[in-house]
Amino acid sequence: MRPDSKTHGTTCRTSRNICKASSAARAASRLMAQADTAAKNRALTGIAAALQSQSAQLLAANAKDVAAARTNDWMMRRWID
Repeated sequence: MRPDSKTHGTTCRTSRNICKASSAARAASRLMAQADTAAKNRALTGIAAALQSQSAQLLAANAKDVAAARTNDWMMRRWID
């Protein structure tokens, strides 16, 4: 379900980075929908390589987030529910 423009506008004002990322993802998805299989495979291979090369940084950031969440009961309930 797509939020109405008023709700979406409020969300964008409070979470600009998330809105920018989601807009970029939406635009990329339109391009990928038109791409041939070889292009999609190249993109996925590049994404996999980037994730692998940054895995230590991603895991460290995730561990930091989990540690912070453990001190926040509300966040832990949100993850569990």
